[in-house]
Amino acid sequence: MGKSSTSGIGAKKAAGIAAAVLCCIGATITTTSAAAADDTAARATSVRCDAGGRVEFSPGLLPMPQDVTASVTSTRHSCTDFSGNGIARASFEGVFGARLSCGLGAGTGTPGSARIGWEYENGTTAESAAEVTLTGQTLNQGNFTGTVEDGPLAGQSVEGNFAVDLASGGIGCAQGAPTGGLTTAKFTGGFTIVE
Repeated sequence: MGKSSTSGIGAKKAAGIAAAVLCCIGATITTTSAAAADDTAARATSVRCDAGGRVEFSPGLLPMPQDVTASVTSTRHSCTDFSGNGIARASFEGVFGARLSCGLGAGTGTPGSARIGWEYENGTTAESAAEVTLTGQTLNQGNFTGTVEDGPLAGQSVEGNFAVDLASGGIGCAQGAPTGGLTTAKFTGGFTIVE
């Protein structure tokens, strides 16, 4: 009778140990899977960079629409690099041609080109070229998408957005032709390179 009771206790202990081991294994698998999912999500975005600088309009924006070249120049801003390449900062230059006025944006589908200057943690630099298109753009808000055609991260997609501070351009638009129109304005935003 005592022998049977001891065996029962032993079986219960064994079952408890087995359950604890399985529980720990399950927790490890779950944690590892979650970490792998987070790592995959991080790798999907290669680089995310802030941007900000000036937009120059040539000729200046007037109350009436006219063909204008908009040149976007972002000074070097910080980046978060998920690619493992050691990218620390980036500058951005983009050029778009569209029919614009003080109150009329370029609209969707306006093509342009861009150059991205990379600065690495070790102090070296490189440059990428991209073909981009404005999407969902109004005069003071814009998004763009495109593809990196040459240089680091070639073949990957680029997506960005910017907000133009028209008030920083003074009264050029309001006064129109006598002042040459609005020729420059500040902007802020950012861009992302996606695998």
